[in-house]
Amino acid sequence: MFTEDFAHALELYPHVLSSKKQVSALLRDMFPTQVLQVSLLSAAYDIGIVRGIQDAHDIDKSFAYRFEKRLVEECGLSFENASWAVETWCKGYGLQVLRKPCGISDEEESPQRAVQPNHVRGQVASTKMNTATVNLTASQERAVTTNSKRCVVVAGPGSGKTRVLTERIAYLIETQGVAPEKILAITFTNKAAGEMRKRIYDRLATRTTSVDVRTFHSFGLGLLRECNEYTGLSPNFEIASSSTVDRILTKTLSHHGQSIIGQKNLYRKAISNLKNGIKVASLPEIGKVFADYNRELRKEDLIDLDDMVYLPVQLLSKNEDVSNWVKSKYQHILVDEFQDVNEMQAQIFPYIIGVDTSFFFVGDDDQCIYEWRGARPKLLKRYANDNRSDTIYLEDNFRSQKGIVSISDLFIAHNSDRIPKRMNAKKHSAITGSEIKAVTSFNRFSSDFFEAAFIADEISRIIEAGKLRYDDIAILLRSNKMQGEAIRNALSNAEIPYSSTLSGDRLYDDFLTVLRTVKDFNKKGNLSKAINFPTRVMDGILYNELKEQFDLGEISSLEGLRFLANCPYDFEMASTFKARYKLLSELSPNSSSMKPSEIIAKLLEYYQSEDNVPADGISKIQKALHILEVAVEFENVSDDVPKLDLFLDYIYTALQSENNVSIEKGAVNIITCHKAKGLEFPIVFIPGVQVGIFPNDYFITTADKLEEERRLFYVSMTRAMERLYITSFDDPLKGSDRSEAIREGFIAEVPEVVQ
Repeated sequence: MFTEDFAHALELYPHVLSSKKQVSALLRDMFPTQVLQVSLLSAAYDIGIVRGIQDAHDIDKSFAYRFEKRLVEECGLSFENASWAVETWCKGYGLQVLRKPCGISDEEESPQRAVQPNHVRGQVASTKMNTATVNLTASQERAVTTNSKRCVVVAGPGSGKTRVLTERIAYLIETQGVAPEKILAITFTNKAAGEMRKRIYDRLATRTTSVDVRTFHSFGLGLLRECNEYTGLSPNFEIASSSTVDRILTKTLSHHGQSIIGQKNLYRKAISNLKNGIKVASLPEIGKVFADYNRELRKEDLIDLDDMVYLPVQLLSKNEDVSNWVKSKYQHILVDEFQDVNEMQAQIFPYIIGVDTSFFFVGDDDQCIYEWRGARPKLLKRYANDNRSDTIYLEDNFRSQKGIVSISDLFIAHNSDRIPKRMNAKKHSAITGSEIKAVTSFNRFSSDFFEAAFIADEISRIIEAGKLRYDDIAILLRSNKMQGEAIRNALSNAEIPYSSTLSGDRLYDDFLTVLRTVKDFNKKGNLSKAINFPTRVMDGILYNELKEQFDLGEISSLEGLRFLANCPYDFEMASTFKARYKLLSELSPNSSSMKPSEIIAKLLEYYQSEDNVPADGISKIQKALHILEVAVEFENVSDDVPKLDLFLDYIYTALQSENNVSIEKGAVNIITCHKAKGLEFPIVFIPGVQVGIFPNDYFITTADKLEEERRLFYVSMTRAMERLYITSFDDPLKGSDRSEAIREGFIAEVPEVVQ
């Protein structure tokens, strides 16, 4: 077993512990095929786990959490893999970490297995579906078995919509005889798509089903790949990184006058909004800037992230043959979270839904909280109220206690522009006793300090009761800027471990450029960037000096770099430059036959072996470990042979996942209200429920804006399963100074919460 073999290696070769290089070499030699584990253990060594163990008097929960938290924050690792690395090092020293087991047990060979789907490969279900055996409610069964060509399922919080989607697909295949490849299921994030695939695999007892489960962006990207001859793009077009978009936009704006360059962020947002069908404020020459920016992208055979939906809409609307081909390809189209569809995404449907295509939309207008991204709750309402649609309501909430369901239902009823529905609580709590004083409560304090202290005290009391864990608890913030510091300070003072999932994207442009170079070594512009990861060894000044020194003349940068990599002459950082060039040039021809995780592991192995890497370079290497994690996840859920080009498409579509939050084990989760959507916790705290924070003054200038803010509070409340705390540190009934339309806060709209 891996842990025992690792411990035995430390016993045999204790001298390697004094050197990072020796540790990495030993691990690679002993475990040549287990690339993720080797990288995880090397990362833990880099942040000081060995010295920590040697200096520690007690190896306890707080010791483990300290190093786990550093791995998560500094390397972008998942909490499960960070826990595994720390525990493996501790066990390697013969010490047992005194905490509950992490998600990867000794019986499992590797972290990879911890994320593999729980099913038997190749085993095909042989029995027909019987809806009675899967215990559906009457409304759920009606949705699953409907014969309507247009079905809209209005599914409230905790009503089992994902289960209904899964059972609907199983029903079509098992009972109606629909070929799996004739079914298209669309959702919004790679994480949600992966979860849906897993549920379908589990439900049908097969790993090889060909149901097409996509995000909007992966569907659009796949269409562009298959029909690139209609778009002017080459078959190998790439997705522009954030830094590349910034460079192209700067170049574009410079042609329209220096005064415009200072407004680059405004133009970038406006271009994104235009591609998502969102109305934009007037900006000087925005139409010309939009056209020129897109022209510059195409010159470099690039698209940006928004083009993954914008360009397919253009393609489908202008090419009837392509539209008819897609219509004939799918017999059934199912869409999850339909309330989050924006105007541009909605324009896809008329071009892919044919006369004989059935469509099945699931959503809840009360949970539409992304209007700033172009989502419109009225789109779902439009379809639900269409007399050609079979509209089915899922109004049984299986997630939350009755008190939580009652006050959230009462609260959202204050929105006038909505699909009327009434949720019914079906949950029976398994948690009773002093740790749950009441299902809902409201507490007001004189300052945010006392509010935060109350939250910390209440969490400590709940944990001491022994029936709940830290990760059963979430604190949902409307504004991290206004609320986060006080909350985190209070938890730290109370020695309560917490995970703050408030940082942005963890996918890194620099390392993705390295992978693009491995995929296509001769692609213009990539190699010069890739050669400078994780530290700069060849900048423009040095390159021009060397060109002049060696009289290279007017040759391309690719030819110039090739010459410098193979010349016998010495120059600044020559050995590192030549080694990196050799690494990339040798990996590239073999990239089509290697798994993405193998390629990434080879790169990280080399980078970790370089001498004298400064702190910022080490940080880049450590953060690139997250890409290795994503690669392993991709390979585990991929129906296709996992290749680098497919992985790069996968990871760039993941950049659009706004609320892709990983829940950490062993820690209270501090999450923004927007990112909490789709999650659930036994205990939820919502602090700052007062005019100015929640509802936020900035967002309640109109009645429509207030309704959106009210939906966000509704979503936040309905994350709670057993207990909901609502707190404030000001008078929530005082009214807003900025909006005449609003005189009272949200608390006045749910009086039953006040005890």
